[in-house]
Amino acid sequence: MLTALVLVLCGILAFSPQVVVSKFNTIKFSSIQQCGPFQVTFSGGKAPSALPLTLTVVPFNSTPISIPIPEDAWDATTSTGAAVTFLPLPAGTTFVASLDDADGNPTGLVSDFIGIEGSSNASCLPTTTDTAQRVFNVDETTVSQCSPFNVTYDQAAGVGAPKVRGFVPKGFSLYMNETADSTGVATYTMEALRGIQIALLFDDGQGHRETSSIMPVLGDSESTASCIHVNISAVSSTQDMKTSASSTASAAADTTKTVSRRRFW
Repeated sequence: MLTALVLVLCGILAFSPQVVVSKFNTIKFSSIQQCGPFQVTFSGGKAPSALPLTLTVVPFNSTPISIPIPEDAWDATTSTGAAVTFLPLPAGTTFVASLDDADGNPTGLVSDFIGIEGSSNASCLPTTTDTAQRVFNVDETTVSQCSPFNVTYDQAAGVGAPKVRGFVPKGFSLYMNETADSTGVATYTMEALRGIQIALLFDDGQGHRETSSIMPVLGDSESTASCIHVNISAVSSTQDMKTSASSTASAAADTTKTVSRRRFW
């Protein structure tokens, strides 16, 4: 019974409507010190058709970082790849990372929480501190399973309604479905199970990009699961999803009966 539940849960986490099936079997992210090297390695599977790969770094309540990875970082003969970069983030910053294709689709699971450790090297840090006001805001008390939530944006400052992408540590990442947009307020559906933690990335395509804090997805046993779609036949992932499974098992138990099934190819 427990095994079946975990399989169902993994399917929910890995194959929500807009989640792309992973391209690489294994993606690993290194630890990092302030202004030290940060490495991502990936192996198995094959590179996506949309290149170059991009390393998306999501520090919480901050500005995301997108780093293109050279195409020759992937060796198709050995099915292995690696890239090393540096992040202009101070010690104490916590973030998650995702290896994406050129279209912004994930090639595997999101990293676990990564904290930047201290060092005496500050060469990568900006010389001035950015004190600009946020242009995107979300009410965390409205972020609930399969429920609408609003994102306000500063239209007067030339900011547009953003694409919203959610990142679950050691789990999936996906784009939220926009259902409405009026003056300075856009509405989306939270397509994730209650009980998990998620961070949101906002991008209006006009140079305005921000991230939210890490927040819990709210809800209860009465929450609808109509937005969650499971592909039971494709749950044989080779990537480790035990952390996500253990943190949301009770939510899966409540929603399994009402989840619809859809195939993704």
